Amino acid sequence: MRMRLLLAGVAVLALALAACGSGGGPKKTPEQAVSDAYTAMTKTKALVTVEVLFVKTDGTRISAYEEDGNVAPDGAALAIDRRQIGGNLSHEILVRDGLDKLVLYLTPSPTKLPKGKKWLAVDLTAYSKTRYGVPLTTLVSADRDPLQPAKLLTSSVATVKDIGPDNLPINVPCEHYRGTVNLYAAAKADGVKSLGLKAVEADVGHTTQTIDIWIDTKGRIKQMIVAAPEQSSSGTKFTLRETVTFRNYGSGGAIDAPPAAQVQSYSGQ
Repeated sequence: MRMRLLLAGVAVLALALAACGSGGGPKKTPEQAVSDAYTAMTKTKALVTVEVLFVKTDGTRISAYEEDGNVAPDGAALAIDRRQIGGNLSHEILVRDGLDKLVLYLTPSPTKLPKGKKWLAVDLTAYSKTRYGVPLTTLVSADRDPLQPAKLLTSSVATVKDIGPDNLPINVPCEHYRGTVNLYAAAKADGVKSLGLKAVEADVGHTTQTIDIWIDTKGRIKQMIVAAPEQSSSGTKFTLRETVTFRNYGSGGAIDAPPAAQVQSYSGQ
């Protein structure tokens, strides 16, 4: 009798552990896993590489460029060097004031600056408020903010699925998630209305992005791949593919905005 009770107890315990998962608590939904990983990344330092590729529907490469930099918490988000394939090197610093205020500093500036000025500052949040009526950062691309795809998947209109365990090419055990989100619907969910929605439609149409995201066993984002259909002003259809890879967590120095004396604010926003 005692042996039967013992075996029954072991069976109940095994079922309880299986229900809780290996982490000792209820298994997270895909949406919660991605949201938690995004929050964790906003609080850490890491090196980052962003690869951007534009490909026609027939496979012809239109354009490509790569970026290398680092992300950091507490005010600053990104310092990155962007090299257009066959072009010149430019440097960008994306500074956060909280999670929803983004100011982009560029050098060399795409427009002529007054003497003594080295950086052009573009307040992306202010631009959004002017254009869309809401200070949102939903439409900021991954080459401007590498954490943006993960943030986009925290939208109430995003759908996220757990694809399952997957090792990246660098042989890092991860959980693979795939999300889809319509940019127009995400902007609407963020409070964009009326004329603002018309501006969103003019800028991105009703594009739906597919975002694959790999999260390691420590809950950190290792890689994201964003794919979306696009169309140029001339009507050429192509696919945008952005690959964001994080590595060397804890590495990278502090990121500060450029000296104010060297900065010229963009006047067109």
